[in-house]
Amino acid sequence: MKTSNHTLACNPIFVTLLFFLFANVAFSQVTQVADTVKTVKADTLKTAPSAVPVAAPAETQKTDEKSKEKKEKKKNEIVFYTGVNFTQLGSSATGYESEAGIGWHLGAYYKQGKFFYWQAGLRYNSALIGYKPTGTADFGDFTVSDIDIPVTAGINLLSATNRVLSLRLFVSAVPAFTMNVGDNTYGISKDNVNSFVLYGQGGLGVNVAFLVMEIGYNYGFNELLTDYTDSKPGQVFINLGFRF
Repeated sequence: MKTSNHTLACNPIFVTLLFFLFANVAFSQVTQVADTVKTVKADTLKTAPSAVPVAAPAETQKTDEKSKEKKEKKKNEIVFYTGVNFTQLGSSATGYESEAGIGWHLGAYYKQGKFFYWQAGLRYNSALIGYKPTGTADFGDFTVSDIDIPVTAGINLLSATNRVLSLRLFVSAVPAFTMNVGDNTYGISKDNVNSFVLYGQGGLGVNVAFLVMEIGYNYGFNELLTDYTDSKPGQVFINLGFRF
């Protein structure tokens, strides 16, 4: 009976020890799990950013392509312009005299390049030519309208600042096709004018932002009037336009 009572008395102590033992083991397991979760999260956070640079090359390539496209666009320009011209014919010693009349023109051209550039365009040119046959007292005039096709090569001295300010020197070959001769008191008609004249053109251009200003000279290599051997046209022109 004493043995039985001692065993019963020891049971609560034994149970308590077992409880603390299991509690300690359980607590250590929970702590290890928590530490494991923290480690996994920390590793995940550390490794996550490494996935970002994978997309970087593609984004960089797209950015480079866009930059190239912008640069290509900057090299190309379309210009619309109008202006006035002053045209005079070389005069024959015994046939007539000529003085400059004020005409007008309207055109457009496509330009490509930076420092060295080329351009091709189309121009409607209405030239007013002062004219006086030998033996008459007063000058009159007549109008010749033609379609010009200027093909130009040039140098942009300020190509680095082209979109803001540029200074250009250019030369052109200008085939011109006669379209019409206006009414006049001298009886000069389209039949009295060569249907084709080749001009050589040279000039200076200044661009400020989207504005285009040009001044130059056209020289005809063949005669304008079929009845005279000294009727090569010379023309000073001034242009004002817009570029896109």
